[in-house]
Amino acid sequence: MLTVTRVCLSLLGVSIIAIRGMMAVIGPSTTANFLGDILSAVFGSKAYSGGFEHTNADSEMRVLAVFFAAYGAVLLWLSTRLESHKEWVYGAIALYFAGGVTRLFSYASVGWPDALFLLLMAFELGAPIIIAVIFTFGLRVQR
Repeated sequence: MLTVTRVCLSLLGVSIIAIRGMMAVIGPSTTANFLGDILSAVFGSKAYSGGFEHTNADSEMRVLAVFFAAYGAVLLWLSTRLESHKEWVYGAIALYFAGGVTRLFSYASVGWPDALFLLLMAFELGAPIIIAVIFTFGLRVQR
């Protein structure tokens, strides 16, 4: 089960670095349009209707993308040190979950977003729980 945890953290880390790297380089609007087009092709409905075009949003999202990409690198680093850094693994998982919770605050404040962001929220709330359960089970089996 620790191998499954390693794979999950590695995939999550690589995807975060890739997506946030895109946001930093080509911009959040272009990245969201690209990902929204993929979802639209899969599900057949418009997944992203815009919102990152304003210069302030673009600037802020590019800055935050760098920090989020660093978080992805931390996940990759932790994936190779599960047993010796288990508290940090749980902390990193909890941090990802907290990001999903902040989306709930946003939705409560300003309303429901496009499908792309609903999918991101579902993943941010669900994946950490699943990874934490798998990791905990893997640690117990290892003993």
